[in-house]
Amino acid sequence: MAGVPTMADVHWKNAHMECADCHPVSNFHGTGQDETEKFKLAELPQCIDCHADALPGQGEILAHNVHPEDTLQCQVCHSVAYNNCWDCHVNLSPEGTYGSKSSNKLAFKIGLNLERDEQHPWKYVLVRHVPTVNDMLAAKGDGLLTNFENIPNWKMTAAHNIQQRTPQNINCNKCHGNARLFLTERDLTETDPAANMELVVKEIPAKM
Repeated sequence: MAGVPTMADVHWKNAHMECADCHPVSNFHGTGQDETEKFKLAELPQCIDCHADALPGQGEILAHNVHPEDTLQCQVCHSVAYNNCWDCHVNLSPEGTYGSKSSNKLAFKIGLNLERDEQHPWKYVLVRHVPTVNDMLAAKGDGLLTNFENIPNWKMTAAHNIQQRTPQNINCNKCHGNARLFLTERDLTETDPAANMELVVKEIPAKM
């Protein structure tokens, strides 16, 4: 991903925190149980583990208190543009080795949370594009992604580029009424699965 600029997370830049300051060893090496989704891990850290006063009604930050609890994942307001990839394909070289290629760019998109649960209760979450396409494994065989259309390739993400002040939290209307920030139907491409429509925000929060 060389050449894609990103912003340093404030926890690392200002507090010199490292990965293990938030993440237990099991987040990196597993628990011995088979997992298919990284956000299903039981020991994932939460922002409120350290910032309990950021919950609506628990502190003095007006922007937090005016949003009902479980409306927004913290990253919706406190992340900035992050790397996204598109259209990955596996290739077979003349020498018989496999490789892959995809395109990438910075983006910032807020989508709907399809799997709200106790650990991830928010209505709106940050989403990242996974570069899966229907024929990405064609070099290895035909029809290998039989369930492709039923699984979104925009996925909830927790971009590690947290900032206190961001372009979307300067004031209410930097986010409210700003369709550019939200995942809409026009963000979907012809190589995306139909299931992405479930994450699309059809009603952009109105201006204040």
